[in-house]
Amino acid sequence: MRFMDKVVFVTGGAQGIGRAIAEMFYAEGAAVAVNDINNEELSHFVINLSNAENNKGQIIAVPGDISEENAVADMIQTVTDQLGSVDILVNNAGISPRNNGKKSTVEEMTLEEWERVFAVNLRSQFLTSRAVISKMKERGWGRIINVSSEAARKRPSPIVGANYVASKTGVLGLTRCLAIELAPFGVTVNAICPGLVASDMLADVESNETKQHVGDIPVGRLGDPKDLANGIRFLADPSSEYITGAVLDVNGGHFMP
Repeated sequence: MRFMDKVVFVTGGAQGIGRAIAEMFYAEGAAVAVNDINNEELSHFVINLSNAENNKGQIIAVPGDISEENAVADMIQTVTDQLGSVDILVNNAGISPRNNGKKSTVEEMTLEEWERVFAVNLRSQFLTSRAVISKMKERGWGRIINVSSEAARKRPSPIVGANYVASKTGVLGLTRCLAIELAPFGVTVNAICPGLVASDMLADVESNETKQHVGDIPVGRLGDPKDLANGIRFLADPSSEYITGAVLDVNGGHFMP
């Protein structure tokens, strides 16, 4: 119950990695606000979790488009009104669209495709971070954890497009800048880079591509969303106060810097 007195905001939390993150914080006693653009799926998840016999914390649904400035301001106000100021922000929302099962090359990619991925994967992290910083500084404590990707750390695979890789690389730059700006105020900012994780995003990839990449993972399996939640638990823990501006790779040994 290490997060009993903390308010956590998780973006993109209705499924996959985000869902596992929200479940972890909830089980650890936190007051959790979960965002997702899919209101129906989000509501179903939050209702089921809050009705679970072993529920230990509070949880609310905060639906909306995390890439829109006004929407983000409204979401943070909702969280503050219902749970209190955000102590821990997990920027998890992300997309990696494919057309007819394949990524778009730069030559084929439309400006709309490029900008939508950047809006969800990078702009949203800027907007949410900016929205919670002042209260974290006032308290002298806070955690911001940005979900990037293994694709930002190594030679890109055929699975993802340039828009995804570039946006996730930008997340690392944002993380480092925020870490420097907020270090004097007791706020740490770190990034976590998932490798191949069994999720809906990966489900869009052809099975033969997935099998080929699994063969390159030393631990011999895809990541589980809970593997990422465990890494985020570590970075969010009060005892991790001396870790900031860091990148935690969670990929089963698929990438070793």
